[in-house]
Amino acid sequence: MLRLKRESFASRIGFLMVSAGCAIGIGNVWRFPTVTGQYGGGVFVLFYLLFLVLMGAPVLTMELAVGRAGHGSAGTAYRALEPKGSKWHLHGWACLIGCCVLMMYYTTVSGWMLAYFFRFVKGTFTGLTADAVSGVYADLLADPFEQIVWMAITVLLGFFVCSRGLQNGIERIGKWMMGALFVLILVLAVHSFVLPGAGEVFTVPTATLSVTAGLAIIAFCMTHTVGIQRRGLGGYLKSFIKPFLLMLPLNLIEQIVRPFSLALRLYGNLYGEEMVTHELGNLFPLVLPLLMQVLSLLFCLIQAIVFTMLLSIYIEEAIEE
Repeated sequence: MLRLKRESFASRIGFLMVSAGCAIGIGNVWRFPTVTGQYGGGVFVLFYLLFLVLMGAPVLTMELAVGRAGHGSAGTAYRALEPKGSKWHLHGWACLIGCCVLMMYYTTVSGWMLAYFFRFVKGTFTGLTADAVSGVYADLLADPFEQIVWMAITVLLGFFVCSRGLQNGIERIGKWMMGALFVLILVLAVHSFVLPGAGEVFTVPTATLSVTAGLAIIAFCMTHTVGIQRRGLGGYLKSFIKPFLLMLPLNLIEQIVRPFSLALRLYGNLYGEEMVTHELGNLFPLVLPLLMQVLSLLFCLIQAIVFTMLLSIYIEEAIEE
């Protein structure tokens, strides 16, 4: 049977750009920041990264492995790789159905984006308040015909790109569009530094005493936990009377003072640095804030290293026989 020769990517950067375009969906740019703010901020991001590693990485590895070994679409690749008599090709059909269901969502939202871009070019949003902008969105949803038109344009553009082939279509447009996206994100990130109240966003969390106190308490508990695990409860308690019994009060005072010392040292250093950055930013609001944020990151890195070194020393003392 005659088998058509399939195209492959012309370059590694083309593959990476197309892969990034598939992975960085509309939700990551449009929905993710809103959901993050509504459901806990950093805690939400922590669980997001956890599930990304537990679920996203295995699925990505599986998709790359099936595609590289099967050299075909989801349906043909599973059929080519499945053991004789098995039904793995059904999963390939499920993947194709899933893609069609996703396109129902993506083409609609992409149509909204095209409609918003057209309105932006016309100047529809100029001078509008936040409520008025929401009204524009409500008017768009109330007009099914307009939504169908923009969705159809999105579908036709997608068909046109795919009809050009892998290298001349998907890979070429992927390079340009992902490059433009990265530039746009960079411009927005730099612009955010000069927005009103931008300095509050970059406030160092450990410049708050409650945060540094929490870290110090964790370090305190970790030190004694590791010491007891390594030497046993009896052996660890005996270390407080070394080298002789009269050292017991001094050793106890040392252990009590340690968390206070860690918390106040870290808080004082970072709070002082934060105040200097804030005052210099007020004196030179256009250029200096960006430079000071870079220096602030370096300073925070140094403080993190010092804190970690002190904790390592305390743990070493706790497990030392």
